[in-house]
Amino acid sequence: MNIGQLGLELSEKSASAVRKLFLSILLAAVIVGSTGAIASIQVDISAIVERVKPAVEEIVTEEGQGSGFIITSDGAILTAYHVVKGASSIEVRLPSGASYSARVEKYDETYDNGGNDLALLRISASGLPTVGLGDSDTVKIGHFIIVMGYPLGIFNVTTGIISSIADAGGGRTVFVIDAAVNPGNSGGPLLNDKGEVIGIVFGRADVPGIRVEGINFATPINTARSKLGLGRIPVLGWTFGGSSE
Repeated sequence: MNIGQLGLELSEKSASAVRKLFLSILLAAVIVGSTGAIASIQVDISAIVERVKPAVEEIVTEEGQGSGFIITSDGAILTAYHVVKGASSIEVRLPSGASYSARVEKYDETYDNGGNDLALLRISASGLPTVGLGDSDTVKIGHFIIVMGYPLGIFNVTTGIISSIADAGGGRTVFVIDAAVNPGNSGGPLLNDKGEVIGIVFGRADVPGIRVEGINFATPINTARSKLGLGRIPVLGWTFGGSSE
């Protein structure tokens, strides 16, 4: 499968941008191995999954599906913009079995011109489970990470490390990760060893004629704060729109 399927579906222009990003990373970034880093860390992954999963949902449109996560109890959701771009209907399916119609509230308007793959959705609900958010400025190469989402519509968890922190041009910084990312993971959370969201998964390397494995991409969560006009985010909570969740 390639980047043009399901939740990783991109326009030709966007797919070309990802390919260029990948090639620039090969030239400028040092990709480090994961074996030693992960072996030296003891993380209760099952406890993190139990805590975070209720706030990670599947997003379905007429074009395909992806993932997202709830950041406020009144229905604000972060995802990757390409998951919902151009969709006439957006359905958000929670692990609880509840389903909601969503709308795009904000997105990075420079997306088609090399901007960030970010969107803020809104559903009409209250009392929803939420994720805790970390500080992506403290992330370093070699840090342990967890990816959650709905590849092929099935809730899935993969682990790995931050392989590189790359300059994608135009003032963009992206995390390069080696955790498995598959169609449908786009928009899902990238978590640290405390279960805090430090990024948003948006794609994987896909270069015609080159077999690429273990080089996937995520947008730092602090970029979402800035580009979507969100407020200050303390550890394990939001100050969002002037009120604390």
